[in-house]
Amino acid sequence: MGFNRAPGHKPVSSIDSAFARAALLLGRREYGEQELAKTLREKGFDQPHIDIALARLKEFGLQSDERASLAVFRRCAQSGKGPGYAKQQLRQRFLTEP
Repeated sequence: MGFNRAPGHKPVSSIDSAFARAALLLGRREYGEQELAKTLREKGFDQPHIDIALARLKEFGLQSDERASLAVFRRCAQSGKGPGYAKQQLRQRFLTEP
């Protein structure tokens, strides 16, 4: 990830990098697990590392599909979009209705 490290420091593991990238994304908005995994795969992370990073995020309460679904509905309602649009957005983000 391009971090400058002092001599003697070990490089960050891919699991830690996947966790950090996912946490950064979640800091901007809620993501469903599948959408987050897809985004991490597109960034070049390996699936086993993604799986472990996502499990940690859930363990720490940082990622929740239910919270992501509610955020989609809230965003749609605030922008005047109807329930049909909200359901479409859920499908695009691989989420189910809350």
